[in-house]
Amino acid sequence: MPLPDPLTIREDKAGSGPASGLYAEQIGKALGIEPPAIWPLVVDALQEFGIGSLNVQVAAAATCQVECGFKPISERRANPNKQPSLYHAQERYWPWHGRGLVQLTWERNYRAAGKALGVDLISDPDKALEPETSARILAWFFDVNGVADAAEARDWELVRRRVNGGLNGWPEFKRCVQRLLEVV
Repeated sequence: MPLPDPLTIREDKAGSGPASGLYAEQIGKALGIEPPAIWPLVVDALQEFGIGSLNVQVAAAATCQVECGFKPISERRANPNKQPSLYHAQERYWPWHGRGLVQLTWERNYRAAGKALGVDLISDPDKALEPETSARILAWFFDVNGVADAAEARDWELVRRRVNGGLNGWPEFKRCVQRLLEVV
């Protein structure tokens, strides 16, 4: 099924400027979930980074649904007895393991995100789980890793690759994008 044509952000009902483009209620309806309470923070963060277009919002919403169900999460530590190879792979980046709406990982990424956001993520990496910080990390990540550019080009597969490093979750991500574009 082809994706709908690109859409532009509409003016809000009060006429005070660009609307959020995609509302939590629309996300809930499109994806069959409760409207995500964190969504306004995500929109604010995308706008903070100047990447708040509708296409980027669709990419962010689909990413949030596939990665974490719109709740900042912490990567689960593998059991060294049951998953020794995964446990040893995690050793390379622990304690800067995946956290947030997008799984921020590795000390260098915590340092870069923290510097960009003005948040000390090195001495307290769990700050990446705080809703506002997690939303801002997602927006920063989308900006510096070309995710927003891929979304603007409506290259949804590239969006997924730039977030995930591959196509894990691709069928669900594509379904989310299609449904979100249908409700706006």
